[in-house]
Amino acid sequence: MNVAVHLFEAWERVVRRLARPERVALFTDFDGTLAPICSNPRDARMLAGTRRLLAACVRRGALTGVVSGRPLLDVRRRVGVPGAWYAGVHGYCLTSPGNRRFLRLNHKERERMAYIADQLSQSLAPETGIRVEYKEAAVAVHYRGSPIGSRRRAGRVVRSLLAESSGLRLLSGRKVWEILPAGTVDKASAIRFILEQRNSRRVLVFLGDDLGDEVVFRRMRGIMVLVGRRRRTAARFWLRSPAEVRQFLKRCLRLWR
Repeated sequence: MNVAVHLFEAWERVVRRLARPERVALFTDFDGTLAPICSNPRDARMLAGTRRLLAACVRRGALTGVVSGRPLLDVRRRVGVPGAWYAGVHGYCLTSPGNRRFLRLNHKERERMAYIADQLSQSLAPETGIRVEYKEAAVAVHYRGSPIGSRRRAGRVVRSLLAESSGLRLLSGRKVWEILPAGTVDKASAIRFILEQRNSRRVLVFLGDDLGDEVVFRRMRGIMVLVGRRRRTAARFWLRSPAEVRQFLKRCLRLWR
């Protein structure tokens, strides 16, 4: 793990690799990267101007995509940039710029996730501040703002479910536990899938803030950028906030005039 260097302090090291947009693949997370973290995830919005900057990256020829843990339709609606790729639910559900949909789980897995969502909704209904979200390929248990007692009881229910069930895995994020099918689908494999669809050999730039983004930082080669609070990370570079991500996009577009 690295102590990441601030990207703008290392700009001269990376600028040559970014010089030609048609040779750049630019992928970002959403929450905490394009949009500030909100106490209620439903209130998350990109900073003013970010949508316009992403759209300009698409027009300049950069392969552009947003890879999020949110449901696919939700992240598409919140970003709303034509010509971009979108990957939701940590890479299980994707759409291309031509609106072709890819679902990277089978019918049996999908049915099982729906069953688990119903099971957890019933078990956790009495707990204050706990919200269960079914996301087609995953089930999220949100505990942001919940009392410590409710959080502990919900954690025990989630751990018990995983201990009693095979073929599942747990992904912990910011104030959320996510239950997913066991397997190799994740944000890194989603980005690799998109690059293969385009038969594209480009310099990969990936910006993300959460523990779920570390899989990309570890497994993919390119310009890996942690966003948010500085911490130990597999990313080589770091930006403080979505506001600095917006500034990074502006710098790229100045290169691509």
